[in-house]
Amino acid sequence: MIILGIESSCDETSIAVLKDGKEILSNKISSQIGIHKEYGGVVPEIASRQHIKNIATILDEALEEVNITMEDVDYIAVTYAPGLIGALLVGISFAKGLAYTHNIPIIPVHHIKGHMYANFLEHDIKLPCISLVVSGGHTNILYMDENHNFTNLGGTLDDAVGESCDKVARVLGIGYPGGPVIDKMYYQGNRDFLEIPEPKVGEYDFSFSGIKTAVINFVNKMKMKGEEFSNEDLAASFLGKVVDILCKKTLKAAKEKGVKTIILAGGVAANSLLRSQLTEGAKKMGIEFISKRLPEIFEQVQELSKKYSKLVFMCARGGMRSSSITSLFGSLGYKVAKLEGGYKAYRDFILNNLPIENEKFKYIVIHGRTGVGKTKILNKMIELGVSVMDLEKMAAHKGSFFGALGEELPQNQKRFDGEVFEFLRTCKTKYIVVESESKRIGNLYVPESVYTSMTNGRHLFIDTSISNRLNILLEDYTKVSPQEIEECIMKVARYVSKEKTNTYLNLLHEGKLKELGELLIVQYYDPLYEVSIDRHEFELSIKYEDMDKCAKELSEYFFKLENEENNKKS
Repeated sequence: MIILGIESSCDETSIAVLKDGKEILSNKISSQIGIHKEYGGVVPEIASRQHIKNIATILDEALEEVNITMEDVDYIAVTYAPGLIGALLVGISFAKGLAYTHNIPIIPVHHIKGHMYANFLEHDIKLPCISLVVSGGHTNILYMDENHNFTNLGGTLDDAVGESCDKVARVLGIGYPGGPVIDKMYYQGNRDFLEIPEPKVGEYDFSFSGIKTAVINFVNKMKMKGEEFSNEDLAASFLGKVVDILCKKTLKAAKEKGVKTIILAGGVAANSLLRSQLTEGAKKMGIEFISKRLPEIFEQVQELSKKYSKLVFMCARGGMRSSSITSLFGSLGYKVAKLEGGYKAYRDFILNNLPIENEKFKYIVIHGRTGVGKTKILNKMIELGVSVMDLEKMAAHKGSFFGALGEELPQNQKRFDGEVFEFLRTCKTKYIVVESESKRIGNLYVPESVYTSMTNGRHLFIDTSISNRLNILLEDYTKVSPQEIEECIMKVARYVSKEKTNTYLNLLHEGKLKELGELLIVQYYDPLYEVSIDRHEFELSIKYEDMDKCAKELSEYFFKLENEENNKKS
């Protein structure tokens, strides 16, 4: 089941594609932070116009990333409330148009509930639970029972937490959005510098207007007197009081309702002080605290810090989430940094610079029939000092219908591109040796510039006896379950007769893997290979019996070319 999610409640146009309600296939976001920055906050009319401008483009990008069309979409989910009226109308109208055009049902999504359910994507939540939802426009404590029924226990009577942070940041002159900056400054200031009284409101209600005003009045007073003060101290006093109130009321609600779990949701959930303080409070009460991936992040940081002297954090666009996490771990003594511009900037850098790096190299491409041992020979060449780019290892796929067998983790296109770029960036030779590949390896695509260079490279051919090939195949593919092999056979079934498919399955069920392998080689893989073998002229052909000797001969060819290039330079 494929669901297209549309969100436009405030200043971000976001469209995501989900599979079976859990797996996020793509999540495209167009942020308006740079536009609203000069106003110190979100301007509703401008936000609406930007949504109109961006939403169709974001849809195209979301669908393109997972290579689907609207015809593949089963449902459209769209935020209908609460939020900025004009902004919401853009998303709703766009969703209705898509639904009408393609005859797809619409699922209306409550904004607050959407925040809460984001935690369900990564965790098995034990119900009932208490949820604290904190964002730029909302601050609410909600109770969710075992049947997923919601009760709003209380909310803000004036400013939301995120809104208050932006207004305090504006008066301090520290930029927009204010949340990430204030979070970082907290650890550099004295939270007891300014005494701020707690507003007297309902049991689970909030009021942050008075807290914000206390800071603003203090700043104005000091400026009138011409006296200096520390922004860090004011930020710490403000945030410390806000977080104390949020945690106190949330923990009280959890205790009175007798829940098993506390979940934290919304944009301000990225605040490091709120996350750490609420985690500690829940632990003392014996209640499980869940905020998206925080426990896993702690574990990963601890392990990675043993290997690396400095860690770099990044989120989608280098905003609040990465800023908060960087502040948190920085305060705990870890050497950390934030990637400015976030993953989007990193991805753009890879896509723009990979072709440039690739221009520095020439390729030697090793061809051979299925089972000839190309990967094993390449590994032996690496031991001899040859520059080998193992694309199949990077892709976690061996290239055929059976190519994913034995691979532990699936690879994605973005990480694959990043690994290719890193290899090119650090390679010190002129020539690179690769295994012959089609443009697609499993579900991944070889970067266009690399594939073109491979096509125009020097092509070598290796071969060996069928018995050797069978031994290599059996070594590679018999470490997996018969069920997995059967699934791969059924993929081959689309291209061979029903009679042959049944023969393959019978041999598998009888445990005759060698016979199965030989038939697949003779009846399927070799005829398929013969179709493409004439596309290239081979500068060197080797039929080997000794794999080590083959690797040595290929390596000598590489070093000969490399020496010629070095002589040209000198």
